[in-house]
Amino acid sequence: MVIHKIVSLVTLFLLIEISSFSQKKSDDFEINIRDFTTTSSILGPKDIIRLTKDSVFIYLDKRLSGFGKEKSSTSNLADILVFSSAHSLDIFTCLNKIDSLKPIYSNHCLIGGMMFYFHATCNGKELSTWISNAYQKDIFLILDILNPIIPDRYRIRYDLQDIQRKIDECETLLTKESE
Repeated sequence: MVIHKIVSLVTLFLLIEISSFSQKKSDDFEINIRDFTTTSSILGPKDIIRLTKDSVFIYLDKRLSGFGKEKSSTSNLADILVFSSAHSLDIFTCLNKIDSLKPIYSNHCLIGGMMFYFHATCNGKELSTWISNAYQKDIFLILDILNPIIPDRYRIRYDLQDIQRKIDECETLLTKESE
């Protein structure tokens, strides 16, 4: 009798899991952007932006909120939710076009400035990259959709002409040094 109940519970659990899995739509995705633009990488990201098909969340890294205070353990730290909004985001098509990303897009001549880590999961495919004072068109299309939705202070700003000018200057400098 006990074994019969256990088998019934396991079967019920499996049916619920299979049902919830089959209800997931193929256009579900999750994107996490960890913005390091105004902090040093030693301190960690300033903001953590999480996007799903129907929501946007912005978290402040809790390690920064208690900077300078002794913490007995970092394992119980949770990020602080500072913004959330329900939005239907048309980012799936942008994500679907990205076949792969280089691990790093960076202008090696600059230190500081615009820096963020991008991680996305879409249709079982994972994409990750680090962007530092450089441009990757597919990711910046996603930023163009995201930025108008979120409060001004959390936007990841970029000036494409300025980025390109700085990359050109860097390449010129590196070419002169190698001659």
